[in-house]
Amino acid sequence: METNDGNKEMISFTNPDDPFAMLPFDITTKITILLPQAVRIECLQVSRLWRDYILACAKAWETLTFQNEKEDISLVQVGFTIGNYVKNLTIDTTSPTVYGTLLEGLQYKRFKRIQSLTINVCKTDNFEDYSFSTMFTLGQIRNTLTKLNIKVQLSFLHYITFISILKSCPNLTDLIFSAPRANFTIWEEEFDPQFQHQSLVNLEVDSNNITGKLIEPILKQCQQLRRLVLRSCKVSVLEALVRTSTPNLELFCYNDGMDGSPLPMLQEKKKEDEALQQKKGLRVIYTSYGETAVAPRALLPLIYKNRETLENLRGCMFKLPEAQISVLHRRYPDFRLRSLKHLATWLAPGIQEFMMRVAIQSSNVLSTLVVVGNYNLNLLLTALINRIPLSGLNISHAYLHHTNDTTQLLIRLFTHYAECSSNNTKSTSLNWIKLRYCDPVTNDVLKKLSDIKTLHDIHLGGLSNVSSVGILQCINKLGNQITHVFLHDMELVNDDIIAALGDLDNLLLVKLEVLNDVTDEGVRVLVDNKKRKSQQLKTLEITECPWITQECISYAQKNVKTVRYNSPFSEYYVTKAKDTYYVSRSSWYDRS
Repeated sequence: METNDGNKEMISFTNPDDPFAMLPFDITTKITILLPQAVRIECLQVSRLWRDYILACAKAWETLTFQNEKEDISLVQVGFTIGNYVKNLTIDTTSPTVYGTLLEGLQYKRFKRIQSLTINVCKTDNFEDYSFSTMFTLGQIRNTLTKLNIKVQLSFLHYITFISILKSCPNLTDLIFSAPRANFTIWEEEFDPQFQHQSLVNLEVDSNNITGKLIEPILKQCQQLRRLVLRSCKVSVLEALVRTSTPNLELFCYNDGMDGSPLPMLQEKKKEDEALQQKKGLRVIYTSYGETAVAPRALLPLIYKNRETLENLRGCMFKLPEAQISVLHRRYPDFRLRSLKHLATWLAPGIQEFMMRVAIQSSNVLSTLVVVGNYNLNLLLTALINRIPLSGLNISHAYLHHTNDTTQLLIRLFTHYAECSSNNTKSTSLNWIKLRYCDPVTNDVLKKLSDIKTLHDIHLGGLSNVSSVGILQCINKLGNQITHVFLHDMELVNDDIIAALGDLDNLLLVKLEVLNDVTDEGVRVLVDNKKRKSQQLKTLEITECPWITQECISYAQKNVKTVRYNSPFSEYYVTKAKDTYYVSRSSWYDRS
């Protein structure tokens, strides 16, 4: 409370009406844990009793974040009191006072349990005064630190380098090192020939000009590495991976995720996978998807080396000259990806035919396929008709002048899938479909698609040869088997279609994007119908739908667990409602 002169006065901790005095300690602990960090800081000012209770709640302070918020100074003042509780610390501040004080606390072992540290030193004013101290600090917490995420400026690389971090932190299992404006050659140091980092399993590096020559010694001396993500690197990195032994490496991402899209993470090893895990080799290879392609001569040797273990491949490659196809067949006589489960690729001359032979026609376990482009789509569809059904299919950006043959092949493919879904083997047929900017898709294709009994997740966008009636009939026929719907960038999607979604008993998630004919009316009917059936919609995501108002979003939030909304009229729109927040289009990525 405040006195007349404006000074804050502590409320007596003997107040019998104080909830902290009335409730059991375990209840107040649970309440404190649920409070956001900023609210906990404010609560420290209420009374001595509240302050003592909140500061004594260890679990509430396991994660501590400094992000240029107004409460940072107040938080620093109590930081050493709660320091022994902190396991995860984020320092993202421009305040030299906050940064320096936290470094001092780390150096003097006031954060004895620190396991994860995130530092963004690019934003720190006058950081040069603290650059040496930062490296000294890492050495002081080396015994407990297992995860480090650090971003540095170019001018500080002579103090904070990738190799010096590895030498200072022998127990690191996860390292994210980002120096996006730096040239990786600046980091070139000689490793001690006897040096081996025994703990590092997950490494992400973002820097300019990462070459194979520079990454090879890291691969040799971090032999426990299981996940490697490299951004802004040269193709020579692929050559280094081919010639270097990496016995434990399972997952490699090459120049991917640069747009902020999510990357695959390590999975816990399962007992049923022990036989496959005994085979050493990559299980996941991801290249850039939708930005730049890779030359086949650079990527194919790495794929071939790991052909026995590879399960997930996102390999977007340039076209392959016809003269080189026969050369590849001679060079790689037993190029078969028999373990491949997930494939994402561009349809390009030459490489399409090659990947069909080594992957689509060779793997009996292939379950999901993502293809972009329109080159010889008929050849691909014919191959799919002649194999067991996929569980997921994504076809996008297939712009064709003559679509009739391709349309008929799509109808044949979905007829095949519908027949398989009706033969008491539902797990072997299509579960999800994504058709975007795909000219061959017509009402007849959607009609046959709706016959598939196993289909529950549909994504339709940018389709120019279907009608509102065709989409509505498809949704109505699929009915209660639908759980997820994503509609985007189609003028023909109207309120009638959105309202019809409310009649689907098992619908959990709806995404609407760039729909100019959808209004508040359609969204309200959708929400009301789900509410009337006592089957609440779990998630509603709306972006760039100009006729959806803030009032409608507020109404939806009262009846939908999670609502994400982006107004087309402002860069950011954030409501204070629970679980309602801004989402940008870049947050919705291709399912692959």
